[in-house]
Amino acid sequence: MGYAGTLHAAQGITIGNSTTAGVCWTILSDRASRAMAYVGMTRGRDENHLAIYPAVINEAHQHHPGDDAGIYQIDRGTKHAAAHALRTILTGNDDRVRTMHTVAARTERKFLSAMVAALLERNDQRRGDRAQAWRRHSAQTRAREAALERITVTRQQTAQRQRSRAANGMDSNSSSVKTPMSQQHRFVDSWLITGAGRPYLVS
Repeated sequence: MGYAGTLHAAQGITIGNSTTAGVCWTILSDRASRAMAYVGMTRGRDENHLAIYPAVINEAHQHHPGDDAGIYQIDRGTKHAAAHALRTILTGNDDRVRTMHTVAARTERKFLSAMVAALLERNDQRRGDRAQAWRRHSAQTRAREAALERITVTRQQTAQRQRSRAANGMDSNSSSVKTPMSQQHRFVDSWLITGAGRPYLVS
């Protein structure tokens, strides 16, 4: 024995128990949403099957007369067509809630009332003003960042030049100190050689 029901009524229901096998078949249109597919494919405890049919305006487009007049047989699709239809349901169909404002914004102004069109125009004007203010703010931020980067580079270059000058100054001081040291050695050598009480430089 089997039971049929809508997806909305089947929410929260689990088919099957410890003594009865839970097998669920879900029949969806290719225009169904992924939320509907989730509800249908998670009802059965043991097995879940899915059948997808194309949503057409006229059923005669998908049926052809059988051997017996008045009886129509549905065209069976391939597994590749079924996989494509399921992929479309899971990834392509948008099941997000659409508000009245969203629908009105996507509708041409000539099909709307004067009051709604005026409200949309005012909303567009406000969004344009906010976008322009954001562009100005972004431009000022980029200008400040560029100025800060220039200042940082200038400081680094100045510090590098100061370090280079300090290094050159130390080299000059080292070379100037060497001469008195060499002269002192000459004094000491002269004093040791002559034995005088006061060292003097002999040319």
